[in-house]
Amino acid sequence: MTTTFHGWAATGAGEELREIEFDAGPLQPREVQVRIENCGICHSDLSMLGNDWGISNVRCRWRRFR
Repeated sequence: MTTTFHGWAATGAGEELREIEFDAGPLQPREVQVRIENCGICHSDLSMLGNDWGISNVRCRWRRFR
């Protein structure tokens, strides 16, 4: 299993999305692997990107969910 992934991210509110590559590290015992077949971006994603609601937190760019 590969641990290097490609995605799109913004590093600050109001910044454009840019393609990134990141290493998620090895899968941990309490984590699961899922296969994504389709994805998209919704209006809420754009609102968070532009900090339209004043609650965007860009200090934490990536988090592994357990």
